[in-house]
Amino acid sequence: MLDFRLHITDFGLLIIVITFCTSLLFSQELDSAKTYRFDDVLVTGTRNEMLSKKLPSSVSVILSSQIEKNVGTSIASVLNGVSGMFLKSYGGNGSLQTISLRGMSAEHTLILVDGIRVSSFQNGLSDVGIISSSNIERVEIMKGGNSALYGADAIGGIVNVVTKKTAEHFEGKISSSFGSYGYKAYEFGLSKKIFSDLSLRTNIRKESGDGKYRFYFDDGKTKTLLHRNGGDFSLLFIDGRMDWKINDNFSSFTTLNMETAKRGVPNAVTSTSDLSKTRLNDNDIRTRFGFEWKHNAVFSTKLNSTIHYGEETYDNPFISSRDNYN
Repeated sequence: MLDFRLHITDFGLLIIVITFCTSLLFSQELDSAKTYRFDDVLVTGTRNEMLSKKLPSSVSVILSSQIEKNVGTSIASVLNGVSGMFLKSYGGNGSLQTISLRGMSAEHTLILVDGIRVSSFQNGLSDVGIISSSNIERVEIMKGGNSALYGADAIGGIVNVVTKKTAEHFEGKISSSFGSYGYKAYEFGLSKKIFSDLSLRTNIRKESGDGKYRFYFDDGKTKTLLHRNGGDFSLLFIDGRMDWKINDNFSSFTTLNMETAKRGVPNAVTSTSDLSKTRLNDNDIRTRFGFEWKHNAVFSTKLNSTIHYGEETYDNPFISSRDNYN
């Protein structure tokens, strides 16, 4: 009787061991595809200063010494010839000009002036033909997609125009230019430290031309000498900056950029009575002010605010539409 009880006890222990091993093996099969949870990974776009060699995209920099050697008067002439960039001009002097990078359309190339967008809020385009190349410190060109930082209008790349800061000593310039077809240009610039902690810089440029070049119109029977209509333009650029050093650790600045363009739009010449009346007018005003507080040699806090107003007007005798953005 005693042996039988021991046999039952051993058998029960064996059942328990087999059940435990089976459940362990089954649980391991269920856990064969395990899931591990990590901390949340955040992808945040930063706009900190960084060495160009550490950037993931190709970067080109055009310095002021190169810009001063350029014969043109707008950013379009400065960017002409940059590898990977396509400049499209819609006419002669003073006409609409757009750029594109890496084969993307012009509305997917972001244009910044001192970090301020100049692209039209209506169509995303930037007319680089009306942005003056005077008082430019450098032009930074980042090729490739940067949508994580700047949005969908930076798929092709970014062109950032950095203007000069105020000079430590007095600087001034006055210039004028004249050319064919009624071309005239006048420019005035001044940079001066008014007080030990306050300095100003301003630059004003005015360009105009009638664009009435002569050409022969041939209707198949006779040739008639005509003057091109609608090629006139009038451009006004105003650029200014004020720096105020409140103390060794606290400073402020204010910038102003304004471009005004009034241009004709030539029509297709189909007869000797070419009466082009189409007009294209652009007004763009950008102002920026900010403060900088230097905590120490490494850390600083910056606060910037930007106001941008723009107006685009296209008028012709048959179709008239007005687009405003601010």
